Amino acid sequence: MTAAARRLFEERTPRSRELMAQSHGVVAGGVSRNFGYHVPYPVVNRGGKGAWLTDVDGNDYIDFAYNGMSVIHGHAYPPIVRAITDATAEAWAWPGSSIDQIAFAEYLAGRLPGMEQIRFTNSGSEAMMLAVKVARHHTKRPLILKARTGYHGTYPDLEAGLHGQGAIPGRALVAEFGDTDAFASLIVEHRDSLAAVVLEPVLITGGVVPPPDGFLRDVCRLAREAGVLTILDDCLMFRLAEGGSSAFFGIRPDLIGLGKFIGGGIPTGAVCGPAAIMRAFEPGGPDPLYHGGSFNGNVLSARAGLTCLRDLDAAAIARMNAQSEQLRGAFAEEVARRGIHAEITGIGSVAGIGFPEPGHVRQDYYANDSLDLTFHLACLASGLQPGAGGFFAMATVFDEQLMAETRRRLIAAFDLLQDSTGADIRKAS
Repeated sequence: MTAAARRLFEERTPRSRELMAQSHGVVAGGVSRNFGYHVPYPVVNRGGKGAWLTDVDGNDYIDFAYNGMSVIHGHAYPPIVRAITDATAEAWAWPGSSIDQIAFAEYLAGRLPGMEQIRFTNSGSEAMMLAVKVARHHTKRPLILKARTGYHGTYPDLEAGLHGQGAIPGRALVAEFGDTDAFASLIVEHRDSLAAVVLEPVLITGGVVPPPDGFLRDVCRLAREAGVLTILDDCLMFRLAEGGSSAFFGIRPDLIGLGKFIGGGIPTGAVCGPAAIMRAFEPGGPDPLYHGGSFNGNVLSARAGLTCLRDLDAAAIARMNAQSEQLRGAFAEEVARRGIHAEITGIGSVAGIGFPEPGHVRQDYYANDSLDLTFHLACLASGLQPGAGGFFAMATVFDEQLMAETRRRLIAAFDLLQDSTGADIRKAS
């Protein structure tokens, strides 16, 4: 199925192929994260600037993955480069706090109504793991409830419902994303042992799936009525509004986990919550909760993060949202013009496209032959870098000229998709 797309991809990337063969000898699995891996091998990049990436073979790509949406102002964003450069002229990791950490925490708290205090971590995975830990500590209950396909980082309890797993007895329950009744039933049934409901506001793993109207609001209300905390994983969707997805959807969770781009490209995470819950971290308090981490809230991440978020204002968010809508329109036009069956989704500044096939279960990543993999390789061979699962995220650096170039490359990718699949792709009813 992938013949033409794969052939052109391999012709353009011989050095990436050589380096990935070398990597498999020393790096477990060839990569240190599953995101971005696909057959026959992922591109090995050597650098980037703005919306562009350049690989070791000299090919350039308009980036729409942005390292799993963790770089929102594009690559080597000058204000962040200056902030990091200035910080590296000094020491940036020491015991105790820093002026930069305090300023960053004050800014985040001011941007998130009801979230009075911040606890920094080194990643979104750590932030979500810590949020679960503090929820269990606060409620003295063991269970969490999450959406079956919701992704919340690398932590066993939060991987329930992913990678072929179901619920984890005594630790984690799962329900279908968007099914309010299923969540309500489990909340009522397990209210005496349920510490928290963990919600990703928009599913990204395997596609961009916005929540049904009222789902997030109703689940938060049901949890509150049952005395169960709600944890909002806003690592990805903090981009929806200046106050994140809680402001966008009009909800008030008990805890918010942040990560991805909040550190301006430096590994950073944060748990945000009201003082009544966050006081558990107070050393010497009546019921203290220990949390360590040598680089939590370090100066590099605080300075880069504060710069990043100050430049992610309402105007920048609105511009990205409009550009994403334009991109989804381009998808729809190409699909309609060619008679292709595809699912086009999106919300805010993130678009998604997938090519469902009868009997084929979509994978988190492209480990086997599929139309989704074919399109991914066709995009790469045409100079576009989509995200795993078919997501296309905008960055603040896009302008009209770059959008026009994206359209030209997108047409080439769809041409290559058809060359690779022939009649197989024409599944429109």
